[in-house]
Amino acid sequence: RSFSYMMKGNLEAAYADYKKSVELRTTLQNPLLTRGYVFKMRREFARAVDDYTMALAWKPNDAIAYVDRGTAYVLMGKIDLGLEDIKKGMNIDRISIVERFVEGFGCPFCTLNIYVDRHPLDARVYEARGILRLLQQQESEAKVEFDKSISLAPGLRSEIERVIREV
Repeated sequence: RSFSYMMKGNLEAAYADYKKSVELRTTLQNPLLTRGYVFKMRREFARAVDDYTMALAWKPNDAIAYVDRGTAYVLMGKIDLGLEDIKKGMNIDRISIVERFVEGFGCPFCTLNIYVDRHPLDARVYEARGILRLLQQQESEAKVEFDKSISLAPGLRSEIERVIREV
């Protein structure tokens, strides 16, 4: 139900449901991941990072949690932390990340796509998608994302060029 609320854009109802899930099931990390998605949509990136960090405390090798936390860091402008987490998640389970991307459900790419729909002028989201695509060896798609990011915020050019060199 919570995910349905989120997909329909009712972030307050989604947050209320996820909050209750976290309170009721304090040892289950999935409500933390999904509540983190809601925080990202609400542009509450620090709170999203907190939820992903708690999820990782319960399940330290959760590739999705690392990639989600990494994208939240990128959206906050903390590129180095974001890149570190995204790479760690991809190293833990690249196949799972790719499968979730292909399925189009419950994945970091999906939350970024939803975020773009809500905040189409946020250059950081295109940068985050570019980083994820670059790590998937989707160079041409990454270039499109990076170009969009730079067109919205030309000051990101040197940062994006550094990220491309490091990946």
